[in-house]
Amino acid sequence: MQRKKLVLFILLIVFSLSFTIKTFADSSISSEQSDNIENNCSSIKDTLKRVQNSDKNARVSLGRNFQVILADYITPLNVRLVKNNIFNNELANLQNEFSELREDFSRKYVEYSQELELLINTSCEESPAIFYDRLETTRTKRAAIIDSAKKLNTMIKKDIEIVTNLNESLGGEKDGE
Repeated sequence: MQRKKLVLFILLIVFSLSFTIKTFADSSISSEQSDNIENNCSSIKDTLKRVQNSDKNARVSLGRNFQVILADYITPLNVRLVKNNIFNNELANLQNEFSELREDFSRKYVEYSQELELLINTSCEESPAIFYDRLETTRTKRAAIIDSAKKLNTMIKKDIEIVTNLNESLGGEKDGE
């Protein structure tokens, strides 16, 4: 029952905050939204802390996985191909791009993490408009790391496709044969 109330509360906050009209000159929120933020401040903060912890765990896991893929699969394969006088420009470019995207993912996560920490430390009772603006900035930064992770996953799929095609062109076995 408590969990349902929390979910409904979060949905209410997200729904009410999604209707904020922002202008370039003034990013104020309605008095109703301000009241919602002020009245539910402690619950919002608790939820944000749980999100922070969950995101930290996900970031560590993803970051480690992306590093393992780069260090244990992509780079060694490229080195082996070069040693065997087989140069694949697509794989070399993909390795460089993957490395850059992985670093970008890490950098964006640090920026997001810092923004989330600022948000958590902002008084939603005393400054609901500032709190809301930081919430929007945090959401934008979180969306950027999600986009980076999606790009990295797309590159992994592309790498698998290139390696499979290379294997076939070199006379390697196909899956299931």
